[in-house]
Amino acid sequence: MNLDEKKRRADEAAFILQSGVFRETFEALDAECISQWRRAQDPEVRESAWRTQRVLGLIRDRLQDIINSYTMIKENKHHA
Repeated sequence: MNLDEKKRRADEAAFILQSGVFRETFEALDAECISQWRRAQDPEVRESAWRTQRVLGLIRDRLQDIINSYTMIKENKHHA
């Protein structure tokens, strides 16, 4: 993947993370998982809520990693 493609992907990831709709949806799903986890009497239901919340975090982290990767490449080019 060339630098232009990495920049495009970083810009797209930033757009998603900064999107009000994404943040609103993400926060609602996160709160729903926490609520399900707290209410759950069945360990399997509790585990499922925890796993779902964990996946949400992984999605957010992956988008941030795309941004960070491009930022590091860009900074290294400026210092070279």
